[in-house]
Parts: sequence; structure tokens; C-alpha cells
Amino acid sequence: MKVKPTQEPTEIDFVKTAVIIDCEGNIEINGKPGMRYQLQVGFASTNPVMTKWCAARFGGYLFPQWYEKRPPNRADTDRWRIQSYPAAELLKKCIDHFIIKRDQAEIAIKFQATYKIPGQRASHPTKLLREELRQQLLALTAPGPKKPPREVAEPEPVPEPQRNLFAE
Repeated sequence: MKVKPTQEPTEIDFVKTAVIIDCEGNIEINGKPGMRYQLQVGFASTNPVMTKWCAARFGGYLFPQWYEKRPPNRADTDRWRIQSYPAAELLKKCIDHFIIKRDQAEIAIKFQATYKIPGQRASHPTKLLREELRQQLLALTAPGPKKPPREVAEPEPVPEPQRNLFAE
């Protein structure tokens, strides 16, 4: 179900949303090569308060997460999603607050910037750029070990405790 925002988001709301996306969310470019692509940002939660909170501030789509065969111990899950231009605008406002998904957000913003005029056909180089950005995002979200985010500094070495020379 499409939802329009009912509240104006504050700076703190962007920080909270960045944390939600960093921890529970996903940033993806859906589509197939040669077809139309679409930027999507969202997350799923078993607590509908969180999905409704995001929808109230940013609009988007709310819908139940469907499972073919839901295990009996799994709770119902709601999904919130925002796409295209509104998704890119949200990522721009959250980008300074991301820890894990900053690189993904940067790629997604570059991708959406290739859509200058809604509905206009893209040139062949633009289509190639979109596919390249999609592949970069897929590489960042692929399973397996990840490099640490660039903002996380290496831990400071712990100095060895000094001996008490007077106690000897």
C-alpha cells in the first residue's frame, strides 16, 4: 500500500533512519540488463511500529512480507520500501550517518543521478553506466567477507603495563 508522509522529518529522524537501514535495511538496484532499473531502499521488521514510523516521515510503501511456508516460530513481518528519486533523496540526507552502508548509498545516489528527466530514454553509455553501478552495488552486497568501512579506524595499540621498579 502506497503511503504519503504525514510528518516532516527532523535531523534526528535521518540519524535514526540511517541506523535502521545500516542494521536492518537494504539498498538495491532492481532490474535486469537491457530493462528498466529502479533504486529501492527498505527494510523488514516484525514490529510494525518501526515500518509505520518510517512511512509517516518519508512515505513509500508498506506491505506484509510473504513466506511460501512460514515456520511456526516465525512472527509476521512488515516491509517498508521507498524507491527512485525519494529513495536517493533519503540516502543523501542519511549518508553522513551511515557506518556500514555508506559505500552502497554513494553508488545508489550516483545511479539515481543518471535519471535526469523522468521517462526520457537513456543513451547507450548511460545504460552501460547504470549496469556498472548495479554491478558495483551487487559486489558490495554479495555474501562473504567484507572489508571494514572506511570510517572505522584501526584500534589503537594497547601499551604494555609498566613494571613497578620500586616493588622489586
